[in-house]
Amino acid sequence: SYNDKVLATFTLRDDASSKFGPNYRHGLFPSGALAYKFTDDNFIKDLNLFSNLKARVSYGITGNDRIPNYQYMSTFGNYSTVLSPGGPLQIGIEPSVLSNNNLRWESTAEFDARLDMGFAQGKINATVDYYRKVTSNLLINIPIGQWWGFSSELVNAGSVENKGIELGINSYNISSKNFSWNTTLNVAYNKQECLKLAPSVNIISTNTANPSGVVSGREFTRLVPGKELGELFGYVYEGVIKTGEKYDAEPNAKPGDPKYKDLNGDGLITPADATYLGNTNPHYMLGFGNDFHYKGFDLNIFFNGAFWYYL
Repeated sequence: SYNDKVLATFTLRDDASSKFGPNYRHGLFPSGALAYKFTDDNFIKDLNLFSNLKARVSYGITGNDRIPNYQYMSTFGNYSTVLSPGGPLQIGIEPSVLSNNNLRWESTAEFDARLDMGFAQGKINATVDYYRKVTSNLLINIPIGQWWGFSSELVNAGSVENKGIELGINSYNISSKNFSWNTTLNVAYNKQECLKLAPSVNIISTNTANPSGVVSGREFTRLVPGKELGELFGYVYEGVIKTGEKYDAEPNAKPGDPKYKDLNGDGLITPADATYLGNTNPHYMLGFGNDFHYKGFDLNIFFNGAFWYYL
């Protein structure tokens, strides 16, 4: 620090993980932060508004190795089959993991800008925080051709961006010998976006079982560049088929079957009618709490909310 006004810090981590091959076992992850205290500057004092004012910016990279062990090498497991009708059960071994010697650390680079403010001699404190982080070299399973003997392979591919803003307010409303009351308010907004997938992969989807007798099992979620993770993908539900009702788009539907919207107007429910239905990740988070202390008794009242998402 310099004169207790300018503060700076820098770190460099060298992490190693046995979950990656010898060539990519180590990862270097730097980080740094710079802060400046405005509280004692004359132009801030002249405002007669802040009891504390500090700005901070930081940037850093962290690594992730949270994958099962030995994914970079070929491993084998037991396998049993019958070679001919009525024949005995044959026991053998087969590859259980498709090796990938190029597996390496997944990394997240984050920029953060924060403003700390204090008012009324510290009785009210507020923090505004903006962040943007990009996770690259994602450790994900991507679909591959069945001729490899596997349906997917664990690779480093793609990137995801998260950015948002957070607001925190804390106030000391009453403080006396026998009674005190504090209030906290937190509001957060986060926007997520898939920036890219693997070079040969345009879509990563999750299939679900057959949801009804008239619509075969289709995608449950679909991830493409430009969309968020957790995007629900499917048919727009419009209720159920009622007794005596004839719905031309579902000619074989029975009373009680789900009724889906014919989005393209071709008179039939087909995969072309599937669409994005919403995101399962909340975009807004809210927390509001009050702490009461009276002699030897404590009371906490807390409200928590999540908004702008779908279940």
